[in-house]
Amino acid sequence: MNTAVLKRIQAIVATHAAAIRPVADFIGQHPEIGYQEQQAAAQLTEWTRQQGFAVTAPASQLPTSWVATGGNGKPEIAILAEFDALPEIGHACGHQLITAAALAAGTALQQLIAEDGLSGTIKIVGTPGEEGIGGKVDMLRDGVFSATDFALICHPFAATLPDQGTLAVSRFDVSFHGLAAHAATSPYLGRNALDAMTLLFNGVNAWRQQLPPLGMVHGVITQGGTAPNIIPDHAAAFFYVRAAELKTQQQMEERFARIVQGAALMTDTECRIERRDNPYQPILVNRTLNRYFSEIAPEFELPPAERNEYGLISTDFGNVSQVVPGCNWFFQICDNGASLHSEAFKAAATTDFAFSQAMKIGGVMAAAGLRLLTDAPFRDAVTAEFHAAGAKR
Repeated sequence: MNTAVLKRIQAIVATHAAAIRPVADFIGQHPEIGYQEQQAAAQLTEWTRQQGFAVTAPASQLPTSWVATGGNGKPEIAILAEFDALPEIGHACGHQLITAAALAAGTALQQLIAEDGLSGTIKIVGTPGEEGIGGKVDMLRDGVFSATDFALICHPFAATLPDQGTLAVSRFDVSFHGLAAHAATSPYLGRNALDAMTLLFNGVNAWRQQLPPLGMVHGVITQGGTAPNIIPDHAAAFFYVRAAELKTQQQMEERFARIVQGAALMTDTECRIERRDNPYQPILVNRTLNRYFSEIAPEFELPPAERNEYGLISTDFGNVSQVVPGCNWFFQICDNGASLHSEAFKAAATTDFAFSQAMKIGGVMAAAGLRLLTDAPFRDAVTAEFHAAGAKR
């Protein structure tokens, strides 16, 4: 892509940046958890309508989902936006910046299609509930991506990186049911559900040394009894199980279930394991798109880091990537290594620097989208790698 085209993309993004900033700031200042993002969805659908997009809202069974469509014909490129917050801590994952970058990329591509008479459809897709609910999985099921040829998304991070891949994750509600009794006068009549829960956590901790590479298990107790002088007859917890590959994920889930059952046997309690909907699959990394990112990102003053020092995430974009060629690119918003889902990262996501970085990655996604629209051999190479990697479409 020649310098003139890159400067043109940068100029278009710069033109829209001042209008995008208040939308991003509003989302950041009004955190809404998954599937409850009414204010954010209203802001975003109104903003995209004002830019001339045809907006469908809701775009699926999810009331806060939406799609803003520009252009027409093939190929169809989806730029994905996330705008849900975390419980209690708010926008500590910087999703308002993901949305800002998507608006920048989508409006730039819409303008390029119109001005240059290009064939192609651009969709900015508003995807609710990424944080542990899996809105994209529901939207896939509802056919939102059925005509999509390529999908791009980005994420704020402690470093700028091409797509690193992600971990699969499944979520489980675990409960134990025993028998209440007075803890002083007749504890021997009880069966302690909280003892079963602590044994489960001890079993998971004993497992950690033998976990496979990149395998992870995290849990929190959500209910453990009501009073110290009552043997708890009910205890509950919420667990994540993660792995780099789906086969390993299945094996870990089976072992986790056996540990739960073992804790129940040791305490003479009953156990229940409920798998939550919409487990996340790992991203199907597209190296052709990654190579382009590594080439083009420095032109937008986003030089990629040499290596990832901050670990892997899980995201429902992994499920999208299994059926649509795409990438999830990272852009740096801080230089202190702040962790996702921390107060430090939440603060970093509100800075002028973070927003300027979001506009730069928006430009990178627009450049990638333009190449996908205009370069048939590049499209073919991306698609061929997608199928060679084991795509499900």
